[in-house]
Amino acid sequence: MTAPDSATDPFLAPPLDVEQLSLLRRYGEERWLHQPSASAAGEGSIAIRFAGENLSDQPSRWTPERAGLAASDPETERWRGPDDYGSQYRAKTGIMAPKTSVPWRRSGARCAPLGSGKGGEMDTPYEAGSDVTVLPNHLDVPGVGTLLVNAFVLQSEQPVLIDTGIGLDSDSFIEALRSVVDPRDLRWIWLTHDDSDHTGALPALMQAAPNARLATHALGALRMSTWFPLGRIHAISPGATIDAGDRTLRAVMPPTFDNPTSTALYDESTSTLFCVDAFGAIIPRALTSLDDLTEDELVGGMTAWTTFDSPWAHMTDRSRFGQALDVVRTIAPHRVLSAHLPPAMGRLEELLKIVSSVPDADPFQAPDAEGFAQIAAAIAAGPAPA
Repeated sequence: MTAPDSATDPFLAPPLDVEQLSLLRRYGEERWLHQPSASAAGEGSIAIRFAGENLSDQPSRWTPERAGLAASDPETERWRGPDDYGSQYRAKTGIMAPKTSVPWRRSGARCAPLGSGKGGEMDTPYEAGSDVTVLPNHLDVPGVGTLLVNAFVLQSEQPVLIDTGIGLDSDSFIEALRSVVDPRDLRWIWLTHDDSDHTGALPALMQAAPNARLATHALGALRMSTWFPLGRIHAISPGATIDAGDRTLRAVMPPTFDNPTSTALYDESTSTLFCVDAFGAIIPRALTSLDDLTEDELVGGMTAWTTFDSPWAHMTDRSRFGQALDVVRTIAPHRVLSAHLPPAMGRLEELLKIVSSVPDADPFQAPDAEGFAQIAAAIAAGPAPA
């Protein structure tokens, strides 16, 4: 097949040259080591945890099972939140349980309420239209904000899973997925790129979804080749398509990215762009609707995220950066689904305007050792009393 021409095909962004690609930087996994107190986990123990965990002298990734309590209410058939256990939990452990007034859903997936900030457990899945279900999680960073981590189930004739969550969430990710679709019914797993917040459950899913092929960038697949047989890979690059039965899905280069294997997905039949990390934002709290953000929160959050995720935007030619944004403008998706933003319906021009201003924003500055120590201490201390 002849390769599409980026000058004539609106789905292809102009390729970056070698110098620009060299500016890309890879950031480490969003995992921190934390030393719990002796009362929580025993003297000298170490627990790996995410920034999203809410731990204040609490066992890492608190669950009813870890506290030795029943996981569900047989009368209501719903997951019980920590408030349902209250004095039982304190009596057993001497530790105050995390606060929430939202029951956990018992639809076959152990999911925490959205906004609970509990690492190792998924937030509750929700719909972003009649044919897409969001499998959400989030990471809370004190003094910085909240980063959403979304995967998606496209309920096409041949069901498609887009991305596979965070590593420590692997078991609960698959349980959440099962509440939407049987993994054995999946025909495609579209991995947008091989960063750890997108590949978390992939090794387990390749076993749980034996009928699914993995659509991903060829070089990303080679980097992950120790996880699964290469025979199940369907290599994709911008302009390539896959058949999902009732629709054709097309690979698109996202306008911003932190990983050169990043490959977005466009569903022309529903005017939907699954845009990888592009249009992400650092937001004040976990949300399911973009309408719940103020204009200042959206602009500030997207600018902060994009300067971190795509630092090359400050160094690339402005006209070429504009061309990359124009590719998305030409496609004109009505529904924009980012891994790091609530679903956006009919707000493309607003999102493009914000991203177009990023080259003029201040570059991202990572916290130094002292600043990081303050963040880590705030996480260890847990939330302030209400």
